[in-house]
Amino acid sequence: MKKFLCSLSLLLAAAVLLPASARAASIIGRGTSELGAGGSLTAHSADSTAFNLGVRYAYFVADRVSVGVLLDIGHSKHSDLDRIGGIVEYDWRMRDGYRAVIGSDFVPFLAGGLLAAWADVYDDDSTALVFRGEAGVKFYLTDTAAIVTTLVGEWATDDIYLNNRKAVDWDLYASLGIRLLF
Repeated sequence: MKKFLCSLSLLLAAAVLLPASARAASIIGRGTSELGAGGSLTAHSADSTAFNLGVRYAYFVADRVSVGVLLDIGHSKHSDLDRIGGIVEYDWRMRDGYRAVIGSDFVPFLAGGLLAAWADVYDDDSTALVFRGEAGVKFYLTDTAAIVTTLVGEWATDDIYLNNRKAVDWDLYASLGIRLLF
């Protein structure tokens, strides 16, 4: 955890110290591709160590609207959960005259997705359809790289999530990641 916080602090310090020319507006327009990775690591959860990693690719089909695919893998002592599916995201444009205090742009976003899921909770195998919603903020370090913090909510058609040592059909968690635009 200390290494993670140290790395995050170094990234934020680099954003503050970047020259003004590197603090360009983000290129979240039609024709841009986005590659992202994010997740969470909980060292002391109720189920021992819990690990979640998500990788996504998206293509902006219109200005500020992207369509993509998401692969999300989760593992803990008594639960394994794999999800794959499509996701649509809308990035807000900050008003004209907005000026960030540090770094480049803060871009809030909303996303929704439909995923297929395979789970093994307490040795009970399940498959489900997952409805996913995300709300978050992208903090652009440069015009092509952003740190992303996201609140993710999911509801599944079967009990595939582990909560208080029992299987439930919903989950809510925070995620931290990075997105690269090209």
